[in-house]
Amino acid sequence: MALAISCSKTQNNTVNYSPNQLNQLFAGMRTTPLTITVNAGIDTIVYAANGTKLHFYTYSFKDKNNIILTSGSIYVQIVEMYKPSDMICNRATTVTATGDPLTSGGQVTIKATFASTSRAGEEVFANKYGIGFLQSAPSSQQMELYSGNNNTTDSIVTWTVADTTKTGTVAIGTTTDTTRLIIGSGTTTTVNYRYIFDSCTNFENVNCDHFFGRGAKLITLNVIFPDNTNTNSNTSIYLCFPTDKCVMSIFYNLNATTMQASYQFYAPANSINYELVAFTNNTGKFYYYQTSGSLSATDSVVTINAAMATDTEYDIIHRMSSL
Repeated sequence: MALAISCSKTQNNTVNYSPNQLNQLFAGMRTTPLTITVNAGIDTIVYAANGTKLHFYTYSFKDKNNIILTSGSIYVQIVEMYKPSDMICNRATTVTATGDPLTSGGQVTIKATFASTSRAGEEVFANKYGIGFLQSAPSSQQMELYSGNNNTTDSIVTWTVADTTKTGTVAIGTTTDTTRLIIGSGTTTTVNYRYIFDSCTNFENVNCDHFFGRGAKLITLNVIFPDNTNTNSNTSIYLCFPTDKCVMSIFYNLNATTMQASYQFYAPANSINYELVAFTNNTGKFYYYQTSGSLSATDSVVTINAAMATDTEYDIIHRMSSL
């Protein structure tokens, strides 16, 4: 196994984007992928920087013609998202394509390509492989495997559950996993807890999630911006419930006349504490707002005045890192 680059943040200084290019506007907030080199046709277990376990079987890789690859080097690029801030920076949510909120045990984005000179850069696809999402403590919570959907190149990632009737797509609690790490001339043994799925059939966006339930009360969230420099083309808004690692996007919902973005959601069954973040890239100048709050039993409408303040892309990433 070879580790080509480590996970880090980069900055984006390009300005003057055309409308509806939020992915491009906030590209500098995305996590730089970690690149791992593996050999096709060999049963291999590798670990990413934040502890995600990838188990590639002898038949895990296939080319664009669905031919199983039995030899050759493959570059596997992975971005790990275990915190709400990671999901926001990479424009992902924990919401299904039908709007149901999920609690997350982690999500990843994977892209595989040929490393060989003759086919360098050509995309490689998943046949079936195993994936394990590292947890800080053991849990009996059931989790399911989800795949991500991008409807357009500018859309937020939402999620669709795998066929849970198939073996390896549901984890009934965490599995204790002992990893031996070579340090200098000796070894150390680390006990880890992971949600393990043995039958993942796609790369791109992969998630360890569970529908965590919602209360009966429908809440309207109104976010009011100070002026019309904030638009649907340059502003992103996220509502987070950190305890459940739930992230919702209030997307393309900003009224140009009232400068108000409205979003309706059912209060989570267990979480009451929330964080709201909003950030703008206005021709290369960044603005940011973040606030905390709690939902009460009597809340039906929550109104927040987003007092946007000038900031830098680097500092926005740093301020969100506590989520």
